[in-house]
Order: sequence, then C-alpha cells, then structure tokens
Amino acid sequence: MPKFAMPKKRHLLLGLFGLVVIAAILWYMAPYLRNFFAGNDPAISAEFTEKDITAGVGDEFNISMQIAGKAVAFELYLNYDGDIVEYARDPDTNSGFTQVTTDYFIDPLIEEVTDSEDLNSTQKQLHLLIVSQTGQLDAIQFNLAFKALKVGATDFTKDEKSMIAGKNQDGSATYFELPPAAVLFTNVTVVEAEISPTTTPTFTPTPTPSPEPDATLTPTPSPEPDATETPTPTVTPTPTVTPTPALLAKRGDVKLVMNIKLQGVTRKPADAYIRFPAKVILSATDNSFKKEADVIFDAQDNGRWEGKWEIKDVPLDLTYTLFIKGQKHLMKKICDANPKEGISGQYTCNEGTVKLVAGENKLDMSNIYLLAGDIPVQDGIINAVDVVYVRNNFGSLSSEKIARGDLNLDGIVDTQDMVLMLKALEFKYDED
Repeated sequence: MPKFAMPKKRHLLLGLFGLVVIAAILWYMAPYLRNFFAGNDPAISAEFTEKDITAGVGDEFNISMQIAGKAVAFELYLNYDGDIVEYARDPDTNSGFTQVTTDYFIDPLIEEVTDSEDLNSTQKQLHLLIVSQTGQLDAIQFNLAFKALKVGATDFTKDEKSMIAGKNQDGSATYFELPPAAVLFTNVTVVEAEISPTTTPTFTPTPTPSPEPDATLTPTPSPEPDATETPTPTVTPTPTVTPTPALLAKRGDVKLVMNIKLQGVTRKPADAYIRFPAKVILSATDNSFKKEADVIFDAQDNGRWEGKWEIKDVPLDLTYTLFIKGQKHLMKKICDANPKEGISGQYTCNEGTVKLVAGENKLDMSNIYLLAGDIPVQDGIINAVDVVYVRNNFGSLSSEKIARGDLNLDGIVDTQDMVLMLKALEFKYDED
C-alpha cells in the first residue's frame, strides 16, 4: 500500500503545477482576449425586420433593416433576383433609401446596383454605404424600396463583404462582423396583382371665410404735436480724458518643442513617411497676437512626432491657444500645454491657458490624437468626397493615391484607413 502513495502525491503536485501555469497564461492573455472580444461585441448587429413579405406584380414594397448599437457606418451588399424585383429609386431624390430614424444617416455615399458576374444568372447586388451624422443612437431603422416585376419568389441575402463600423468597448473604432447569410435574409413572394385595388379618397378641406371688417368702426387719430412748443436740448459737457501711458508688455523670442500623435499611427512608419508637415497656429486668448507657420514633425521611435518652431518677439504675459492641422487631418484646438484624453477625439477646450517663457517651451500634446480624414484637397470637413475616395482606392499602391488616402502611413489604402475616417466622422469638422 505505501508504495502507491508517492505516485499519487507526485500526480497531485503535477496537477497543481499545471493549474498554476494555465492560470498564469490566462492572466497574461486577458488584455488581448478582451481586445479580441471587444471587436466582436454582440451589442452591434444588423437584421431584417421582416422575414417574409408578399407583394403584387407592379407594387412597390420596402425591405427594412434595423441596426442595434452605436453604428458609425454600415456597408451593405444585398443580393436578390433581379428578374423578380428591381431596386426602386425615387425620381426626385434618385434614391431608394429612406430613414425611419430621421436624419441619423447622411445621404448614401455609395448606392449602386450591379449584375452578377455569372452571365447566366439573374442575380443583382445592391451596394449601399451609409454613414451616421452622430453615432449616438442605440437602434436605427431604414428602408430600401423595391418594385415587384413578375410572379415568383426571391431571397434577399447579405453578401459576406457587408460590414458595420462602430465602437469597441474601449471607445475605439473597428468593423463588426455580421451574421452569415443563412441568418441575415428575408424572403419576398410576388403574386398576381389584385384586379380592383383599394384607393384612398382624397379630401379637399373647405376654406373658412375671413370675417369682413366692421365698417362702423372709425379709427381714432393720434394727437398732433403742439407747434408752439420748442424743445430745449440739454447739453452735457464732455470731460477731458488724459490718457495714461500703457505699461510696456514683456516680450521675448520663444522656441516651441511640440510632441503630437496621429490617429491610427502607433509606431514609427517606414522612412518614406517619417516627416509629417502640419500647419500650426499660435493665438493669444485675447486675439492680440497671432502667428502661423508650416512645421515639419519628425517621427520618433515611441510613435510620437516632434516639431520645432522658433517665433520672434512674442508677448510673454499672455495665455495662448494652439491649432494644429495635419495634411490629412482635422484641425485640433489645444488649450493646455499637456492635454489628455481617454478616448480618441474626446479632448475639447474653450479658452487657451498655455503660458510661454523666453527660450525653449516644451508642449507635450502626445496624449491626444489628430483625427484623420480631411484628405487633400482639404476643405475643413470630412465628407462624401473624402470617404468615397478612400473606399474606391482600396488596395491601391499608386504613390498619388497613397499620398491622399493612406491615413495610417502603412503604404497602402485599405479598410484600416476607412475605419479611421469613419471614426473621425463623429467629429467631422475642423475645430476653431
């Protein structure tokens, strides 16, 4: 009996050691697991509101979809049988897209119907890209208009390329995968049209006559002023003010050493992208002094960028605000020498508090981000022109297109650049 005691004890010790190792691995991997599952947050989803629809030949009907969660943008590829139904655009708006949640999305940036690559197929695909104006609502519904062409049935299914852009649990932007086509679909059955469709009568309101004015009423005239009375003006002597000589403001030459961070750029990029030009404005809070310059920021090993600017004869007894605008970025207003933010883009300020001294002034602005998306030619806003340019040049290695559309400086225009732009669309405008 004793000879079996040692193996059991050894096994117990080995088991305990294994549990400790597994626990240590899970503890080490916890942050990465949280980040992974944050990108698959089930709180953001899209689904059809109806699974089965019946329509008569010639009728128009809506395919309705609802998005749950704070969606920033939705790119939908919707497949259907173009022999049975067709996408119905309103002649006034040239769009088949309408919103149930009013004004949540801007007008579709992409709204196009393409044929199937299979020449023998009657399948069509609607490609829709819609971007929110706020990104704040928890549930959004929209409709897509179609017209029934002939008797038959078709499934509306989303293509695997469809994606939702939204926020991770940590507030950062990412794409969220949608359920498979087997889950995300609706079926439309087209039947013969009714012979006697029901019409809704139109009622014409009866106008209410306006009351006639009472002819017996005589207006009372205003009394005429007494022409014999002449008003006597009162003359107030103007005191003589003796100006006091203003004290001379203290002035000096300053050197700004500025550190910044760019949205989506987490490490030092390739040598071709290590110099970053930006417009910098230094403005006194009382608007009595203002200077502007194009400053080159050089990439550092820690993902920061450093720029230096020497300015002559600066008033030193004032407080200042800085404005920085990168070549593909929204302008950022900065009121503090060491600003901070928890989530990209959340830092805002009203009145500048930056104080300067003669000589070197270090301004560490690397705890906030310059938001990308206002690409050349810049107009101070991220709009459809910017979004469509990036979307239409996915995979491009052209130097011209990279210069405009590569927002994270990795040498290619791709979905990562689109995600950065969609995130910045929550803010949209230059700060001033």
